[in-house]
Amino acid sequence: MLNMRKNHKRTGIVSSLITVAILGMLFLAGPAQAFVMSLENFDNENPIAGEIVSTTASLDIESSERIHIAYINLTMNGETRCAFDVDGTALSGCTGITIVRTDSGNSQDLGYGYTYGYGYGYGYGYGYSDSELTYNISINTSEAMFPGEEYAIQLSTDLGDRHYVSGESILSVGAAADSEFLEDVGFLLPGNETDMQNISNVTVNNDWTIDVSVENGTIEVIIDEGTVITRTNGDNLNVSAMTSNNVSEDDLSGLSGFNIEGAVQFGIPNLGLTFSKPITIKMYVGTDLNGETLNVFRSSTGTSGWTAVGIVAPRTCLVAAGICEFRATQASYYASTSPAGSTSSNRGSSHSNTCPPQYECTAWSSCMNGVQVRTCEESTESCYINMFKPEETQSCNAIDDGNNAIELTNNSGNNSIFNSFITGNVIGLGSGAGLYVLILVLLVLLALAFVIYKKKKASN
Repeated sequence: MLNMRKNHKRTGIVSSLITVAILGMLFLAGPAQAFVMSLENFDNENPIAGEIVSTTASLDIESSERIHIAYINLTMNGETRCAFDVDGTALSGCTGITIVRTDSGNSQDLGYGYTYGYGYGYGYGYGYSDSELTYNISINTSEAMFPGEEYAIQLSTDLGDRHYVSGESILSVGAAADSEFLEDVGFLLPGNETDMQNISNVTVNNDWTIDVSVENGTIEVIIDEGTVITRTNGDNLNVSAMTSNNVSEDDLSGLSGFNIEGAVQFGIPNLGLTFSKPITIKMYVGTDLNGETLNVFRSSTGTSGWTAVGIVAPRTCLVAAGICEFRATQASYYASTSPAGSTSSNRGSSHSNTCPPQYECTAWSSCMNGVQVRTCEESTESCYINMFKPEETQSCNAIDDGNNAIELTNNSGNNSIFNSFITGNVIGLGSGAGLYVLILVLLVLLALAFVIYKKKKASN
């Protein structure tokens, strides 16, 4: 009889611990997802002003809830731009914004003659069961937004005393320059600057490829999204003046001692431009040069000041399929060259073998305003003064700690869907953190139960 009482007592302790564990699990796991708002990414996240972009939104209502939805807000950077009802009908605002409900239901199908306006709403009892309301949202970027800016789009609504917000969908609306050459690219503008003909810098808002026709081939200039373009001397620039053209050898001068195998102009003629990200140039020079190594030079004017500064190391290209491919951080005339008088057997030899320049450079400065600088001075005389001079500026994305440049990384997860929920009498963490805490608590409780069990058993 005594053993039975002890066993009964021990069983009660273990049962209590298991009960506590289950309650902890329910608390930490959080409520069931009774109401979920979702906003997908737009079909074009980097439109040029004037283009129409679209996305899909949904409201998912679980069968165990009765929810009255009076309105849904569409916000841009936290500001309500459009309020609409569950049928997609505009209630206020909505200039340049079109909402179309795409699921099969409507507010007249609630059942039993009730409508959502009388508090019975969608969900359990007097409305849809396991309902999902879906919408197509279209935005005319020239009517609803300012060009050259970035927008965080969200949905929100209030249910009782609770406020629900969907995840963000980002739109970067590129400003269009007044130039046929720039019709396929938009630009983000800095601060309050809007005059693209006199602006401190612009950011390329979408991947941009320019094709320049040459004899028997094509030259490609490729600029990545996010590339910031500035004047090398710091002055303002006129974006509309940017061009790209095929350049013949007769148009260039100041490159004595070299054969010009190919050339192209990109940028603003006679002005130096700097790119925060290297641009890629695929220059057609002919298949007869396949396997040859050419030296690449750059000039702001095409007539003087030729240099390798602004050409990404190794400042040469190995010709393949007739293409000389290299990268550059400055503009605007580029030439691929071989030594004057060279033949096909030695055309690829480097000029530096004849009279190599040698430079002494200071250490890179700390990162300031996205730029690091150093000074390089020639320590020996060279046949090609400045042409092979090392880079003295480079872009950086860092925090300046006074000694080192610390790279910044923007880790943004999938924000197209964000779940908001209501149900039950407790509020849980509803996240991965809650699961980890739950496992930890459960392990502690099980360990405690095991210890008590062993002690009780030993006392017997």
